[in-house]
Amino acid sequence: DEVDVAALTERGIPLTITPGANMVSVAEHAVMLLLAILRRLPDQHRLTSTGQWHKVRTLTCIEARERAALVIGHGRIGSRVAPVLKALGMRVLVIDPAFKPEDLAARGYEPVTDLKAGLAEADAVTIHVPASIPENRGMVNAGFLAAMKKGAYFVNTARGDLVDEAALLAALNSGQVAAAGLDVFRGEPVVEVKNRPLLTHPNVIVTAHTAAFTDASMRRMGLHAVGACIAACSGGALDPDMVVNGEV
Repeated sequence: DEVDVAALTERGIPLTITPGANMVSVAEHAVMLLLAILRRLPDQHRLTSTGQWHKVRTLTCIEARERAALVIGHGRIGSRVAPVLKALGMRVLVIDPAFKPEDLAARGYEPVTDLKAGLAEADAVTIHVPASIPENRGMVNAGFLAAMKKGAYFVNTARGDLVDEAALLAALNSGQVAAAGLDVFRGEPVVEVKNRPLLTHPNVIVTAHTAAFTDASMRRMGLHAVGACIAACSGGALDPDMVVNGEV
């Protein structure tokens, strides 16, 4: 979604990605953000580190076990988030039109075919769909957020363009959304925070699109990228899953 694919295709240049390199790291990051907002980690740290030990006990923290989590998208990353949430004892609801409901059920998840119904039932929502599909952009809008269970939690480690940030801010301010964990934003990089209230909202934990930034993930990305360059320049075969514009 950052590259002019049509221009590359017109010139006969293959665009390759490293699809499997970061999926574990991003999945871990999504779960980390969810647990952090459920347990109000920044507030716990702030109060404990400033000597307000007893005030920590006044915070309302949420246990993940037996709560319902809706995983939107069951691709490379969503399919790795779901089993971790299940291992935490959560009810895992999954929606992805690319998968048959019976296949998702066979994996131990509750298949969802109606997004609004899934949103109404979930205590937490984590999104894992591409922004390169036009209809996905802005899908987390006022209607989406209003359909969520009141006081639910929201996590986005996919793309900032999926979210209407003004609508999310309004939902946080009203209490419709209890808290959010965000790794991605519109108009990255975000270096000026004065007019970006989501970044400083007390019920939001933010990271700088760093979900993939682990030692193992970055090494895999580099190796996969170099391997694709060598294959393309030497006339070797490119892995079809790595090529965006396969017609080249």
